[in-house]
Amino acid sequence: MDKDSAEPQETRSVEPEVVVRHESQLESPVVSGPPLLAAAGDELSGTVHWNTSLGHRLFTLVGFTYSLFAFVFFFLYSQTSWFGCDLSALGLPAVLLLVVVAHFIVCFIESDRVCRWLSFIWKGKPVICYRKWLTLNGSGITYGVKHVCWSAIDEIELTWLGNLVLRSRAVCGTAEKRPDIVMKIPYAAGDQVHKNELVKKIREHQGQATLNPRLQKSIDSPVLKGQAMVRLVTSALMFLALMDVGFSLFYYLELLKNYYLAELHATIALREFYEVEIPKDDRIEGGNVNVLAEKAMKLSQEENLRLAHANFQRAEQLTDHPFPLSWVSAKLLQSSNVAAGIKLDRSNVLWLLGNREKAISETRLALKQQPGNFNLELRLVRLLEESGQHKEAMEAMKTAIEDHEHSLLPKLYDLALKSSEADSAGKSEHYKYFLDRCYLQTFGLEPWWPPGGDRMLREVFNSWDLRFVFDRVFEVNSKQFENSEPSKGSSKKAPAATGSASPD
Repeated sequence: MDKDSAEPQETRSVEPEVVVRHESQLESPVVSGPPLLAAAGDELSGTVHWNTSLGHRLFTLVGFTYSLFAFVFFFLYSQTSWFGCDLSALGLPAVLLLVVVAHFIVCFIESDRVCRWLSFIWKGKPVICYRKWLTLNGSGITYGVKHVCWSAIDEIELTWLGNLVLRSRAVCGTAEKRPDIVMKIPYAAGDQVHKNELVKKIREHQGQATLNPRLQKSIDSPVLKGQAMVRLVTSALMFLALMDVGFSLFYYLELLKNYYLAELHATIALREFYEVEIPKDDRIEGGNVNVLAEKAMKLSQEENLRLAHANFQRAEQLTDHPFPLSWVSAKLLQSSNVAAGIKLDRSNVLWLLGNREKAISETRLALKQQPGNFNLELRLVRLLEESGQHKEAMEAMKTAIEDHEHSLLPKLYDLALKSSEADSAGKSEHYKYFLDRCYLQTFGLEPWWPPGGDRMLREVFNSWDLRFVFDRVFEVNSKQFENSEPSKGSSKKAPAATGSASPD
């Protein structure tokens, strides 16, 4: 034996190969095969595709459909173009259609094309894991279009969020305390058999890979027969809840539409009766066009009143007879905010149609649903005063001032109420009293530092507030037709409060 050959050969370090790359850079052939039945030799040369569990797919689809339905609901809520349709029976078909649309959208989002488009953000991972879970071949694991070689995996960690984290020292080396994270896999998306098989395959190809205690405990746990069924049943219940929500919210939109149209047509009819000047062009600078009001103005007074009663009756029917099998509809219509809003809408229509006592009663019921509501308390004061119940209006005004002592508007209401019973000196003294209190509560002792930091008084007025307060303070009539008499010489008769305006 030669002397040179007897000497031990020099050991040289070899640079590690690149282990994280996109699927398009792989040179191994792609051969389809059954996920769990492929032999080891076949897996080294072929590709195995694992899909997500059925429960995960249904859960993802229903969750995405919820978001899609919320967008559709708020779009319809902000538009009037659908008013020609009756939405009360379209909730279920709309949800089923959105499920189909959501399926195609999610399939597109998780496609390889979108993964490559968004690789600068998501590093080749899919934005949503829906149907496709993992692809395994002889070189490693592919999730989305991101690929990790078997030999690069040094640690496998299961996080408390349910993600399977693959770590590697191929780049950072042994100097770092923890290996680099090279891939995160939604571990809960697969079924239990595939999850255990995945860890088993990693250990077969990389026997030195270590597992954290949480993952080891998950593997050692027995596979329960009903484990996958629990998630499937949960997803099915979510889908049934989505169907009920879709039906109920479309039903609610139809109810609001009819109350609104009843108020709109009654308002236009009364404007015509009291000869209030209606601008020919409803457009204002920076504003919008109320197309429905323009159409209503082209109708006769009798036609507007007929439509007001018809829409009101339809709204009352929807309110009094919700679908008995809908749990969401019953809870929605009985919730404090929705119930108060419906009673306020009923009060508006009843007042316009001449049933003042019932309108006041509905406003009181709305206040029971939302005690201390600022707008409802002021509305009650207005209705009581305009119906001639001055004493009751003053009592309601005291409650509003006590509940909102830092607000100016209730004090202006009180000043307006006392304008009719006080002389000029009395009104001035009353005004000074409230202004002094408001000044101290709001502005304090000025000036404030830094310069320009003086406090501002901001108050929100609607059209009813402006007319109610300033008509009485300045003793003018701004043609507030709800509390006006017909113009002198008018031959028109006030629309009578018909029985259809009074619910049973």
